[in-house]
Amino acid sequence: MAPARLVSRRHVLTAASCGVTAGMKARVGGLDLYKGWYLNISAVTPYPWYQPASQINDLAMLELQDPPALSDYADSGVVPIELAPNGYVPPSLRISGWGANSSAGTGPAWGGGVRELRSGFQPITDPDLCDALLGEFRPLALDRQVCTNFESLEDTSLCYLDTGGALWDRRWTGPGTYQYRLYGVASYWAIPEGSPEMCPFGEPNVFTKVRPFVWWTNQFLNAAA
Repeated sequence: MAPARLVSRRHVLTAASCGVTAGMKARVGGLDLYKGWYLNISAVTPYPWYQPASQINDLAMLELQDPPALSDYADSGVVPIELAPNGYVPPSLRISGWGANSSAGTGPAWGGGVRELRSGFQPITDPDLCDALLGEFRPLALDRQVCTNFESLEDTSLCYLDTGGALWDRRWTGPGTYQYRLYGVASYWAIPEGSPEMCPFGEPNVFTKVRPFVWWTNQFLNAAA
């Protein structure tokens, strides 16, 4: 399994680089790795112009087999996330995932991840600065990727098993209610040459923006409506 976000009753958006295949399972809902809905993945559709070498256009849509009704999801606290609108991007956004919780790429759960979903904030990194930092290592498509976390003092860097996780925020809409919005999907993170750390803190993290691909995601979401 890989981190991902439910975007309709039967669809999950993740990273193509996760390598998910039909027949695997997706876990939907819950803050514990071993709780929530376990659903079979019936189909995987990578974005047709995904570039593995650079991880540009790093998105894939998963289709769930026999998903619950939206009302059953809601009863367990699960609501599909909305794609973020065009325009203003906050100076920092939330990230969440089940990946390792140390720069050595280790954690207490299966595969080196964590048992309880971790979440935190990452600052947005100036795109031109990120391009200068990463351009020789891997070309960036600044209109389709967003860079975060450079020189951050927080221990919220992407790490092993976080690929496919969400870059998101929430907007207060009333007493105890929020609108959740997805800005990006975790693609990769930078490791300085010669670094012994698998997931160093304060280095650039790169996410695929979701809004430029709304024409593609809507093909799935409209069909599921």
